[in-house]
Formats: sequence, C-alpha cells, structure tokens
Amino acid sequence: MLPGRSFNDTSESERNYHLLRISASQSINSITDSVLHDMGVLDSKSAALLQFISVVLAALTFALGLVDATAPYAHYIRVAIVLYIAAFASAAWIDLRCLYAMGVGSFLQHESVTDYETALLSEIAKRRQNYERALHITQNSFILLMPFLLLWLLLAMRTSSVFA
Repeated sequence: MLPGRSFNDTSESERNYHLLRISASQSINSITDSVLHDMGVLDSKSAALLQFISVVLAALTFALGLVDATAPYAHYIRVAIVLYIAAFASAAWIDLRCLYAMGVGSFLQHESVTDYETALLSEIAKRRQNYERALHITQNSFILLMPFLLLWLLLAMRTSSVFA
C-alpha cells in the first residue's frame, strides 16, 4: 500500500473534499463541476500510466525473445519475464477501469441532482482507488525489475564469450 494513502476512500470523504474545494475555489461552483474536473485529470493520468505500461510490456516481450535457450538458467529468466509481464498486464487491466465512460444511461437513472452527485462521488472514489492500485502495482513491479535486469546482465557477462 502506498505510504500515507488509503484504498478505503468513501463517497462521504469525497463529498467533504469537493465541498472544501468549492469553498476555496472561485471557478468551481458545484460538486458536479469539481468531480467532473477530477475525472478529467484522473483520465489523463490513467491514460499516461497505460501508455507507460504498454511500453514496458513491449520491452519485456522483446526481451523474452532475446533469451538464449541454451544459456544456463534460461528457463528461470523466461519465467521471471513472464511473471513481470503478468504483473504489468494486471496493472493495465485495473487501470482500464479508470477510463470507463459514463453514458447517457447513467444520467437518466437518477431522479434528482443529489442522487446524481452521490453517484458521481461513488464513481470518482472507485476510480481513484483503481488508479492508486494500478500505480502501486506498476511502481513495485518496476522497482523489482531493475535488480532482475542487473542480475540478468551479470549472468550474461559471466557466461558469454562476447564479454571475455
């Protein structure tokens, strides 16, 4: 879990945050404006995270093809790369939920503005949680990827005649 962050945000804490933001801002006039602004920001962040993850997945897939099958420990290296691919792919799958578009059907379900605001607050809380989970998985996977790459390079240098 991220330090100082909680994945248990509720609609009520979101409502308090947006009410505080409205009182402090001159350009935001309602909870709906504030939530929709945050959804736009969160969508941009989610798209950027997905772009980063896709580049990492492409690099890992390319690296998987570079592993020499005759090299010692090649099987372990391939398994490790597949595990990293699975970790980054799961982060992408979680992050895709942040880009969910609320259509006309979601507007028509609510009978009052208060019901609609409550639904928006619930949705932004879910999206924040999903984004934070995906970011957490991505950060930890990337941090763990660096020592693996160094070990792979050291092993390649030790067993290869190219570096001798």
